[in-house]
Amino acid sequence: MSDLTWTNQKRKLSDLIPWPRNPRQIDSEQAERLLKSWDKFGQVETLAIGPGNELYDGHQRKKVLSAQLVKYGPDFEVDVRVSSRPLTEIEREELTVLKETAAGGWDWGKFDDWDKEDLLDWGFDESELEAVDWGDDEDEPPDPGPQVDKAEELQEKWGVADGDIWQAGSHFVICGDCREPDTWRRLLSASGTDKVNGIFTSPPYAEQRKQQYGGVPVDEYVEWWEAVQELARANLADDGSFFVNIKPHCEKGERVLYVFDLVLAMRRRWGWRFVDELCWKRVTSPGRWPNRFKNLFEPIYHFSAGDCIFNPTNVLQGFKNNPANYQSYDRKTAKTDRPSGFDTTGSMKSPHFDGALPGNIIEAGGAGGEGHWAAFPIAIPDFFIRAYSDPGDTWIDPFLGSGTTICAAHQAKGGQRVGLGIEQLAKYVSVCLERFVGLGLEPKLIRP
Repeated sequence: MSDLTWTNQKRKLSDLIPWPRNPRQIDSEQAERLLKSWDKFGQVETLAIGPGNELYDGHQRKKVLSAQLVKYGPDFEVDVRVSSRPLTEIEREELTVLKETAAGGWDWGKFDDWDKEDLLDWGFDESELEAVDWGDDEDEPPDPGPQVDKAEELQEKWGVADGDIWQAGSHFVICGDCREPDTWRRLLSASGTDKVNGIFTSPPYAEQRKQQYGGVPVDEYVEWWEAVQELARANLADDGSFFVNIKPHCEKGERVLYVFDLVLAMRRRWGWRFVDELCWKRVTSPGRWPNRFKNLFEPIYHFSAGDCIFNPTNVLQGFKNNPANYQSYDRKTAKTDRPSGFDTTGSMKSPHFDGALPGNIIEAGGAGGEGHWAAFPIAIPDFFIRAYSDPGDTWIDPFLGSGTTICAAHQAKGGQRVGLGIEQLAKYVSVCLERFVGLGLEPKLIRP
């Protein structure tokens, strides 16, 4: 860095752009002490930034003070030192590690794409780095898929009973009704979870799956759903997302309207944010109907209680994902500080990172749970889990079926999530348990 010089300036705090890969973290007690120090002594140490306002040092101060801008005012300025040129990615990593500070510790999940040898050279111990997932999971078994056709046989093997809670690694499943508060309470308590960070599910469709779940009449569906959304809302983190995969069937030559009634009720009756309508493009068998074409997509409705976590660069498509060229994003609003264009598929593309941001149509091939009434491919929950949460977060599927959502959480690229599931039918819990064994996990009954 011999060619690097620094110039002292003042900049608006709100203009500084955090580094998405910053591994520093701060707990609430440390944040409170930092704020008290700032109020009493003012700014003691400058923040380091690049020529384009990229933040190199001072992420915790930026985070804590940004929460106080109502008090300090939107034009609040801080002292910064500006580098004469942008730091390379390796220089930025080295500066972050070698910087001595009492504010904050390490978010080990942010180190999974760093170079281990560099971290050792910069002073980390081998024992400290055991917490890092280096991606050395090539020997990890692939998802074997659900053996739904053997559900009855697997039920005899596992002997699942109503109310059972099973643990497989860091994941938990309960055999119960997701419309009952006690089911959620027992599952979250067993897993040590306060609030889940995301919900992804495909519920029973109206008048469908009658042989499996009894069926819900079209004109009763919204009322039936009220208990589901109420418990989802009560147990979802403030910045969490709720994804519902559901499509109306046809009767007498036209689509029934209960799904649209459901979406309207979610927004107007129960106060959810209706963030987006996405869909996944699926592969289906040939078919022909009198007045319509075959289904080639499934809608996925995105709801949230407030501003939700959004990590679009976790799901770049089209070409190699290179974190060194990440565009800067506000994870709450997804606003970007750099210009973008579009690639030939219509996905947003930027020269500042090696990837294209996908649109709201996800191509994921055929179903991944053949034989189950609510089958969807593992790539679907994987996409939403990575794009709308951070490594280590917890996701739940209240209509777990054959366990695909938990498998996606377990195998999520860039960092595993904790998967929870509620399934009413014991035989499908058994299918899930057998599937977990195929992933190298060892299910155990922890609370009958």
